[in-house]
Amino acid sequence: MPELPRFIADFMLGRLARWLRLFGYDTLYCRHYDDRTLIRLSRQEGRILLTRDTGITTSKACGEHIFLRSEQIDAQVLEVAHALKKLQMATFPEHPRCSLCNGAVRMEERKALLDELPEHVLRHQSAFFRCSVCGKVYWYGSHAHGIISVRAAFLKEISSRCASLK
Repeated sequence: MPELPRFIADFMLGRLARWLRLFGYDTLYCRHYDDRTLIRLSRQEGRILLTRDTGITTSKACGEHIFLRSEQIDAQVLEVAHALKKLQMATFPEHPRCSLCNGAVRMEERKALLDELPEHVLRHQSAFFRCSVCGKVYWYGSHAHGIISVRAAFLKEISSRCASLK
């Protein structure tokens, strides 16, 4: 299986970073990274730089990057999918990452969460996940349908590009 792309996002792309993490992509994001730090981390760690800043992309030091034109999150997600296909990196992670800290998210047993979650959540949910870094707990709540819809559009874009390049 091909190696998954890893990203670093500039300060304008915090929402996109969260979405990519939910999809399972290792995505660094910090609002306070300056351009030089973004470029340095991108090159040192082999990350694709995601940016809306034309100044970064014109720098001679800038390595592999995806310049995003849209300000809308749905369009940005599709732009990344299209760019990954163009870079021949259209692979999709199996497991999500923490949307807050980028840590690995693993299944958690319900009984381990009895003292942490509200009773109504425990009563109505059966599958739980915990970030191995920050400890945030996730479950399939009312927002899950929106996430699944955006994820499906991303997968469809990658798949359509795969078919068109064969």
